Amino acid sequence: MLSRLRTRGTKWVVGLAAAASVGLILGVGTILAGPTRGPIPPEAFRGSGGEIDRSLVPDFIPALSPDGEVVGWVSKDLAVPEADSAARDVIPVYADDLQTIVGHMVRGHGFVPAGVDLRPLLDAIPTPPLPDLTH
Repeated sequence: MLSRLRTRGTKWVVGLAAAASVGLILGVGTILAGPTRGPIPPEAFRGSGGEIDRSLVPDFIPALSPDGEVVGWVSKDLAVPEADSAARDVIPVYADDLQTIVGHMVRGHGFVPAGVDLRPLLDAIPTPPLPDLTH
């Protein structure tokens, strides 16, 4: 009978340790879930002025080719900047691992695959005039 209690006790302790480690793994998995990705949901668009509720936008949103094919992912922080931030001319496009750069979105050109020289494209982007600070 004592051996049964030990066996049951051992099973129970092992079961508790396994349950505890699963809980820890689940807890860590939740903490380390990583960035979100997906399309901008329709409810993120507010009003007719084109404002976007950034809190509803995933961390990475799809980058599309001219024919509408998803070619990778762009960071929300660069593609949908805060209201007081300037838009960028070049935004890196990442593979599904969200680390490997597969190309760039270039203002006025769209998606440019990695390995293509961006300098001629950037030279063609018009520069806005500087404000007159003499007044």
